Amino acid sequence: RAAEAELRAARLRAVAASRNWLPTLGPRISLTAMGETVANMLIQQVLFDNGGKKAERAFAAADVEVAAVTLAEDTNGRVHDALTLYVAAERARASAALSARALERTRHFEHVMSRRVQGGVSAPSDLSVVSQKRAELEADLSAERRAEATALAELAAMAAAPVDGVRGLTAPGPLTPNPDAALAVLKAQAESRRAVAQAQAARAGLLPTLSAEATVGDNGSDGVGLAAGG
Repeated sequence: RAAEAELRAARLRAVAASRNWLPTLGPRISLTAMGETVANMLIQQVLFDNGGKKAERAFAAADVEVAAVTLAEDTNGRVHDALTLYVAAERARASAALSARALERTRHFEHVMSRRVQGGVSAPSDLSVVSQKRAELEADLSAERRAEATALAELAAMAAAPVDGVRGLTAPGPLTPNPDAALAVLKAQAESRRAVAQAQAARAGLLPTLSAEATVGDNGSDGVGLAAGG
């Protein structure tokens, strides 16, 4: 799912950001006045950046929390959909059982009424009313069984295990309300921390920084020095 993939990506970004204090190593290619290309290896270690690296780590950690809450909300939504389907299947199953018993009694009553009509005791219109009611019960029973089969088929498509043998409803356990544990609150707190960290990183990028640099090359251009930026 998209939320699960986003959480994995956020965790990888957090792992990478947790090591952003380490020196960076990369190539430096420059063009001399004689038109020659000089390639060196540059090793750079940030000494002072106004908390920019720390803010990047805080942003990555908060991003993981936001992704985790998003995944939890998506999972809860799927659980809600599954429970809705299961309750619909149970309701249709119970209604079908009632309709089946009512249909059995109606058929017996229709048989008795047909005998009474044949004996001249009851009018044919009475038998017609009973037959119409029996036909309505048969249609209701067929619709309820289709609804049960449809709900169970959709539930089986969502579940990772067979649900054919699952039956019955149980009362939910007691709830322990905790406003601080609500997903909406957790997500808002994580998004707040992420926004603050992003602002701190952006602010640090506009301030002067100090870093140590070392270059290693084949043309004798080795050197060590300090670099300031801002």
